[in-house]
Amino acid sequence: GIAEALQGASCLEVLNLQANSLDRDSMVELGRALPHLQGLHTLNVARNRLGDDGVLELAKALPSVPRLRNLSIGSNELADEGGRILADVLHRLKAKGKKGAPAEPSEPVPIVYELGQKGLKTLAEALVPLANLQVLNLGDNKLGDVAFKEMLLALPKLTSLRCLHLRGNKLMDDGLEALCASMPQLTQVETLDLGDNQISKNAMQSLAEALPTITSLHRLDLSWSGLSQSAPQLAAALEALPQLQVLYLEGNSLGKDGIKAVGKSLQALTELTTLNLGDNIITASGMVDLKEALPCMSRLQELRIARNMIAAAGMSEMMEVLPQLPHLINLDLGSNRITSSGLKLESEWLVYEVQEIDGIDAKFSTKDTPPGIRPQQVQSFRQAKEACPSLSARRDKQ
Repeated sequence: GIAEALQGASCLEVLNLQANSLDRDSMVELGRALPHLQGLHTLNVARNRLGDDGVLELAKALPSVPRLRNLSIGSNELADEGGRILADVLHRLKAKGKKGAPAEPSEPVPIVYELGQKGLKTLAEALVPLANLQVLNLGDNKLGDVAFKEMLLALPKLTSLRCLHLRGNKLMDDGLEALCASMPQLTQVETLDLGDNQISKNAMQSLAEALPTITSLHRLDLSWSGLSQSAPQLAAALEALPQLQVLYLEGNSLGKDGIKAVGKSLQALTELTTLNLGDNIITASGMVDLKEALPCMSRLQELRIARNMIAAAGMSEMMEVLPQLPHLINLDLGSNRITSSGLKLESEWLVYEVQEIDGIDAKFSTKDTPPGIRPQQVQSFRQAKEACPSLSARRDKQ
């Protein structure tokens, strides 16, 4: 069992158990092992089948690992009660002693949970502080606003928190408004993932006002959040976040007007290194708007505009911008209806890492191309390489 296997690994610092079909009984076993892992700082039990009962058992075990910094329990089929269990546990994670020092044990506190028809459940173990917790992943648990609002009571206690993942939790206006109210207390958070939560106009307006209070925020994920009608509010939020380095806006169907509004705000993000605008109905006219913003991001290393409709005309706009992106490494233009008139780039060979262009040039001549690559495509890659000299430099450094 898990307990027997781990008890002899007393020096273990990182334990990854994700995607192993673990359930409540597995968490009981894990709970027996954790007291022996006093150096553990990272625990990943995401993408299992813990459910509410499994989370209850995990909650009992957490006090035995006071040095825990990274906790991931995403995609575990938690219902409202599972969220409440976790909220109560996290609510007791108070910082004590010097930063980085082992937490002092607290007095045993019995906690009673009502788990639907299953009746009362009691958590009788002591809950000790996890003052060092830096990464909390609650993604894809479909918590809903009610459970999530209770969990927010814990956030002010997590003074070392750096990364907060809330993707796919069916958060709507109430939950997001509550999160916005908590943001001034999330002073150390650098990564915030709110993707796949259907953010309305009102919620996006609240985010636009609250996000700038997280002055350490460097990475923001708002992908697949239904922002097609919230572009002005989104643009206002981005303009107030000049420190952002990574931005994901994939899957929001922004369309012509949305890209025009967002494109202007992107000019303020001069520190950006990664930008994902895939699945946003971007046409050639949208590329004209982006062409004004992209040169402002001189540090950009990764640009993804896949699954749009930029076509040949949009590709021409892109080729004009490439020389102004000296650090670009990865470029994704997949599924954009670019035909032979778009610098002869064929749709079936558009998703590629830019640093591989030299590899294609060196390994394959126009008379000896690999299956699926046509001679004219190799020539098109050479043209792209010539348009952006940094692509060759990347290969030379490796």
